[in-house]
Amino acid sequence: MAEENRENVRPPQANSSPVLLQQVDNREKYVDIFLFFLLLAFGIYHVVIYWGHQVVPHFDFECFALQGRQLLSFKLPTDYKRVPLVGILQVLLGYIAGGEYHDFHGGWLLNSIVHPLTAVLLWLAGRKVIGRAAVWFAIIAIINPFGLQLLTESIAETTLLFFIWATFYLIFIRSKWAYLSASLTTMVRYEGAALILCAFVMDMIDSKDKRQRIVAFVYAALASVPLALWMLGTVLNWQTLGSTHYLNIFTKEYTSQFAEDIETRVGFVSHARLLWTVGFHHLFLPPPSIGNVFGAAILNANKILVIAGFLFGSVYGLYKRQWKILVLLIFLLPYFWVHAKYPYPAARYYATIFAIVMLICIYGLCSLWKLVKDKLPEWATITSQIIVSITACIWASVVFAAMLKMAV
Repeated sequence: MAEENRENVRPPQANSSPVLLQQVDNREKYVDIFLFFLLLAFGIYHVVIYWGHQVVPHFDFECFALQGRQLLSFKLPTDYKRVPLVGILQVLLGYIAGGEYHDFHGGWLLNSIVHPLTAVLLWLAGRKVIGRAAVWFAIIAIINPFGLQLLTESIAETTLLFFIWATFYLIFIRSKWAYLSASLTTMVRYEGAALILCAFVMDMIDSKDKRQRIVAFVYAALASVPLALWMLGTVLNWQTLGSTHYLNIFTKEYTSQFAEDIETRVGFVSHARLLWTVGFHHLFLPPPSIGNVFGAAILNANKILVIAGFLFGSVYGLYKRQWKILVLLIFLLPYFWVHAKYPYPAARYYATIFAIVMLICIYGLCSLWKLVKDKLPEWATITSQIIVSITACIWASVVFAAMLKMAV
C-alpha cells in the first residue's frame, strides 16, 4: 500500500521522463527527512515538558531498580518475577542523570531517550502498512494520554513500546537485526517472546530453500537464549519466589482469594472495553454540550467503525497476503489473550498495544475505501471526501480546544 500511495502522487509523464522521476524521488526524500525530524522534535518536546512530572515513583520501580543493581554487581537476582533489562538501563543511566535518587532519575532519562524514537518508529513502521497516512497515525498514537502518563513513570511500558515498534520496523524491512531487538524485548517484558515468533514466521514465509529456513531457526533459537536462561533461573529458585509470581497469579488457588467474583476482573469483553478506553475513547468523545443520548450514539457508532475496520483489515490483509498484518496479529492476539486472563486489569498494559489495533483499523478502512471508490459515481466520491474532511476539521478543533483547556 505504501508503494501504491507513492505511485499515486507521481505525475503521469514521470514514467517517460527519468529526470522528472528523479525530481519526484528527491522531493519525497526531503519530505521524509522533514517528517523524521518533526516527529523527533515532537517527542523531545514531550520529554522536556514532562521531565520530573511524577516525583513519587511507581510501586514497581524499586523492583526493576533492585534487579539492575544486583546484576550490575555480578550478583544473582533475588526476584525473577520481572525481567531485568529496564532495571539495568535505569541504573546505568542513573550515573548520567545523577541526583539524590539517581536510579529513579535514570528511569526518567531512559523514557526520555526512547519516547522520541518511538514517535519516529511508529511512523517508519506505519508507512510500510498504510503509506503516507502513517504520519498522522504516529502523531495520534504518541500523544495518547495514557502513554504520556507512562512517560513520567520509571517502569517498563515506555521502553517496551519502543522495542515493540523497533522490532516491527526491522521485521518489515526484512532485517536480521529484528531477532536482536526481539530478544532484548523479552528482557523488558515476557510478551516480547511473541516478537521472536513474528520474525521467524516472516523469515519462513520469505525463505526460498532449506538453508534459509535453517538459518531462520538458528536466529530464532539464539534470540530465545536470554529468556530461556531467565526462565531456568526462575525454575531453580521457584521455592523462594512467593505466590505473587506471574505464573502463580494465573492459578485458581490465587484468584480464589479475591473478595469479589474473579469474572469481574478477567474476560475478553471487559478487557476489550479497557483497550477501547485506553486507545480510542478520548479520540471520539463528544463535547458534553451535545447531550448524553447523542453523545452515546456517536461513541457507539465509532466503536462499530473501529471494530469493523479492525476485522476487515485483519481478514483482508491476510487474504491479500499482506504479511505485515500477520506480524501485527501474531504479537497482538496472544498479548491480549494473556492479559484478558490476568486478574489485575490495568490501563498501562494496553497503552503498549492500542496503536497496533489502530494501525490495522486504518489499513482496513483505507483498503475498503480503495475497493469501493471506483464503483461509486463521481458525485458520491466527492461528497464522501467533503464529509470526511469536515468531520476531521470539527474533530481536530474540539480536541485542540480540550487540550488548551487542560493546559490552563
